[in-house]
Amino acid sequence: MDLTDRAALATRRSLRMILAARAIGVLAIVSFLCSAPIAAWFYFSTARFLEVAIETEGVVIEIDKSENSDGRTMYRPVFAFTADNGRNYEVPSSVSSGRPSHGIGDKVSILYDPEQPAEAELDSTWRLWLGAVIAGFLSAGALVTGLFFLVVVPGLVRWLILTRVE
Repeated sequence: MDLTDRAALATRRSLRMILAARAIGVLAIVSFLCSAPIAAWFYFSTARFLEVAIETEGVVIEIDKSENSDGRTMYRPVFAFTADNGRNYEVPSSVSSGRPSHGIGDKVSILYDPEQPAEAELDSTWRLWLGAVIAGFLSAGALVTGLFFLVVVPGLVRWLILTRVE
């Protein structure tokens, strides 16, 4: 095989690799475009909640047990508090864990929207921002992956093929 044939074969191979890399890159960028609005929604939803939320003290009155899809027992506290409107509320936490995070009778800090006190949350940075953090990392990962496959991989393939032909 002479140099011209080797160059033609290398060009065909590099084009296939570059097209495959670009296809993966485009899929990753589409994933980013779909996940970024979700991450933004989680972020702005939590930020809006924190702007209007009132902090009060509550008490854990119960620990809900349930099984997840793997059959593991999950626990979530149910807390009671009195809102500024004078009404009492019992609200389960929106987040479960593999071990009880609180005991019955524990005093806890509660945040609630005065217009929707029945949707109160425990005042915990992790519990409040979990959705935004997960969606943000997934979105950022999709963006980095897309850019890598659209920019870096094609250039690397070209460089590798050209250095092998010479």
